[in-house]
Order: sequence, then C-alpha cells, then structure tokens
Amino acid sequence: MQGLARGDKETLLSLRRLCAPEALLEIVLAIDPRRDQRELDRLDIPAVTIAYTDSELALRFAESGFKIVERGEFAPTHWPPLRTSWAKRLQTSNTRVLTYIVAEAVGTNGVAQKAKIPPAACVEIVNKSLKPVQKRYI
Repeated sequence: MQGLARGDKETLLSLRRLCAPEALLEIVLAIDPRRDQRELDRLDIPAVTIAYTDSELALRFAESGFKIVERGEFAPTHWPPLRTSWAKRLQTSNTRVLTYIVAEAVGTNGVAQKAKIPPAACVEIVNKSLKPVQKRYI
C-alpha cells in the first residue's frame, strides 16, 4: 500500500514490468483518516485524495509507464459492492473513504525511462488522460 499510495518509483516500475501493453491496474484504498492516522504517519503516507492523485501521483505513474485513466472516491455509505470479506469488514466504518485509481500500462514493458520518454511527454500524457471523476463500480 505504501508504495502505491506514495507513487514509489520502484514499486510502480516492478508492476509495469509485469503488465502487457494496455493492461489495467486497479488500485483500491479504503482509509479511515481518524482510525488509520497513526499508521499513515508512521509509513509517511499522505492523504490519497483526487487532488493528490492529479497533482502528484499522475506524474509519478506516467514516469513509470502508466497512464491514470480514471480515479474517484466513494463515501462510506456509497461503496460499490466489493466481493471480499475484508471489504465487507472495512465498510462497517462510517468514516472510511474508498479511493480508487485505474491506470493503463502504456508503451511496451520498457517503461518511460527505457523508452526515453522525456518528462514533458509524461506531463502531456497526464494532462490528456485525466477524466472527471466518474461514478463507477469497480
């Protein structure tokens, strides 16, 4: 979770090497800002919000060979039906927010650095790829 929430380059590069071109990476984080704060501080994980995703994570993902194609948040009362026992346990909190990011693998398994994509092109990928928040079931 730490590597994905912070946009850690090594974590993202490792995931990108596993992906075929156009593969989708879906990340679902369910964080209770009140109950999880001590652990978030310990791991130096910032609040993963839409603004943080757009301003920080999108560029980090692009530099690692992913294009964020969708992102959003669900309030505790509007979670989509996730079919895991762990999701059902987490959903019992009335303050836990579910944040999701869907990223597409771009290019070949040679990520942005190997493909020699300049940082300016990564910014262009980010600016073209971000969609308005959409309500979607993951």
